[in-house]
Amino acid sequence: MSWPGSACSPTPTPPCRARSTSRRPTPRRRARAGCWRPRPRPEDGTVFGRTRPGHAIVLDGDRAEDCARLHATGFPHPWDALDFERLIGAESCFGHALVETRDPRRMQGFILSRRAADEAEVLTIVVDPSNRRQGVAGRLMRANMEALLRHGVKSWFLEVGDTNAAARRLYAGLGFTEVGRRQGYYRVAGGTPATALILRRTIG
Repeated sequence: MSWPGSACSPTPTPPCRARSTSRRPTPRRRARAGCWRPRPRPEDGTVFGRTRPGHAIVLDGDRAEDCARLHATGFPHPWDALDFERLIGAESCFGHALVETRDPRRMQGFILSRRAADEAEVLTIVVDPSNRRQGVAGRLMRANMEALLRHGVKSWFLEVGDTNAAARRLYAGLGFTEVGRRQGYYRVAGGTPATALILRRTIG
């Protein structure tokens, strides 16, 4: 019986029973044994197989068709490109998108809010299906909130379906609290209309 890495063959000893408290080999131990290599950093814009978050930009009218296509992936009654062109061009509206750093033409998601005096409301927010659960919505909300704050907005409102648990967790984490309800506000295909929760957050 020879030992790995040794040039001699010591006298064999009876095998001992493995202890239940034995530890798993750490990367350092595996490296010493020559059987571990550090995982290279990806260079294709992914982290553990997922797209890296891009950077936030201000929406302009050239993105209207992209907004319409993306909106159709998240809503049963989506707005068209003309709707978005009018909203994006309105002085009272604030829109932001998150685009991929390596390909700015591709939007990961976008948000539109409308201001009235020192209050604003989220008109819509949608994230590309391939980029959901990656923090995109939270980054969009923060970029939009910073712009609203710079323009004197003090209270920010939005509506969310009472059955949308993921969105409710997101908004609660961003400091929104419930201030009202609209019974049967959202139409649900083949089901009972969902209640809209009116949420509010102070930002100024």
